[in-house]
Amino acid sequence: MRPIAASPTFPIISDKPTQLIAIVPSDAVAGRPFDVFVKGQDRWGNPTATSDDVRLQCENALIDGKRITCQTPGTVRVNVIAENLQCMSNPIVVHEVTPAHRRYWGDLHAQSDATVGVGTEIEYFTFARDFARVDFASHQGNDFQVDDEDWKRLNDTVRLFHENGRFVVFPGFEWSANSSAGGDRNVFYLEEDLPIIRNSHWQIPHVPENEVTPAHPANVFFERLKRHVPHSKVILGSHVGGRWANVKEYFDPDAHNLVEIVSCWGVFEWILFDALDAGHIVGVMCNSDGHKGRPGAEGPGAGEFGISGGLTCVLADDLSRAAVWEALQARRCYGTTGARIVLELHADGSPMGSVLSHDSSLHAHAIGTSPLESLQLYRGRDIIHEVRPANWSVTDSNCVRVKWSGSLMRGRGRRVDWSGTIHTDVARIQSATEVSFDASSDGVTEIRPHVVKFRSLTTGDADGLDLILDNARRGRLIFDTPVCKQVVDLTALTNGLHAVNCGGLDMHLEIQRYPMCNQTLELDLTATTVSKGAYFVKAIQSDGHLAWSSPIYIDY
Repeated sequence: MRPIAASPTFPIISDKPTQLIAIVPSDAVAGRPFDVFVKGQDRWGNPTATSDDVRLQCENALIDGKRITCQTPGTVRVNVIAENLQCMSNPIVVHEVTPAHRRYWGDLHAQSDATVGVGTEIEYFTFARDFARVDFASHQGNDFQVDDEDWKRLNDTVRLFHENGRFVVFPGFEWSANSSAGGDRNVFYLEEDLPIIRNSHWQIPHVPENEVTPAHPANVFFERLKRHVPHSKVILGSHVGGRWANVKEYFDPDAHNLVEIVSCWGVFEWILFDALDAGHIVGVMCNSDGHKGRPGAEGPGAGEFGISGGLTCVLADDLSRAAVWEALQARRCYGTTGARIVLELHADGSPMGSVLSHDSSLHAHAIGTSPLESLQLYRGRDIIHEVRPANWSVTDSNCVRVKWSGSLMRGRGRRVDWSGTIHTDVARIQSATEVSFDASSDGVTEIRPHVVKFRSLTTGDADGLDLILDNARRGRLIFDTPVCKQVVDLTALTNGLHAVNCGGLDMHLEIQRYPMCNQTLELDLTATTVSKGAYFVKAIQSDGHLAWSSPIYIDY
């Protein structure tokens, strides 16, 4: 055995498209045109070309090629047809006049071949801008792998790609310490050529240490940042990756703080709860932390990368570096599991992220990319109010939704293998539809009149099946996996939910009667705060996609 001169390389060639993706701005103004971006995507998530014969349909709008002008205010979607494929765009809120804040989408956290990813920084930002069609991005290389030449090249690349009005880019890096020393922190800079302050020089021993770097543990890092970087030019993000951020023991309350609750590593609502339990003021972001060079449209991968990446939405004055930065600093932002859901939260006119000193009337509004199941209001980790569609009825439904979720632990090795079977002893299974399965290798492997076999791994996220039975009020349903076994009497499963705590970290099984048809795309929620606390909303779609607002802090 001997080392080869260079690592082998091979091209990745996309397969034929299995779906269309249409991306449009989340906000538009009546009478002003906007562009529709259309791409194909194969079953592995690779972007593919579409045929030249792409047709667009949109109510109350003028269509000129792939440019649309909506005539009246309201919420619209663009229907796209190409050959034998069809899709609906994300929702567009059409305003009568330009709103004070518009929604812009980004992925602030992923890596290239400069550290542990693939593809150059040039390819990285090109994909984000031209294929994922995000409005803003950052690059987050592990600090202990970034030498001074790498840091200079990244800053030069950021300078090359940043363009106000088209694509906003922030330089940055990942301070990558073990959880016992504070855990992973994203560092976002407002401008280029600020110093990188590393956790260690583990893989770059040729870089000399000095008064700036390294800085370890996290409290030393926070102090070093304050000494060498102006407060107004840095934002910190706590996230869960190979190492999880310990925000209870290490936190700088004077910094501009965000927590990342979705990435390709999984769904980590608990890090937001950790921060709120400790009394911290934070905003919410969701990104990819992708290593495959596809920021903004990163799919699940092998090993620990179990789900598709998330997206962060900011409510900003315009698409400029200054405006996006100000929105992030003010926590006027929210995150999703990747769907461009419209989410609003106000307290007496003050937007999400606000810190108020008095009780307030809260109003939330969600517009889904697919039908909405629920809009929930949280105070800290507790749901205090929930709104469901007005026509939500399961009385006569023969659909039973079986959903499982969670992870084993906070650190690496957190994926849970739920692969198993669902049996019915009396009712016949007419169909089994997958809900929010992520990897192409997962899903239903066999279906018979009384048995469904499936393969599923979760990493904080949820997978599920919608079972259509010939009669959902007869017999029993048996969920049988290595994680847990549950027997449910279908005659008793009326409007209720059968929920089981399966251990681990937020590992749950839920079995419930589910509506046969739900077409509600918008939900409103109004409530009055009666005590101090952190209030945020969570939107849940029937297809499993989620969105979380940044909290509003009352008398905090």
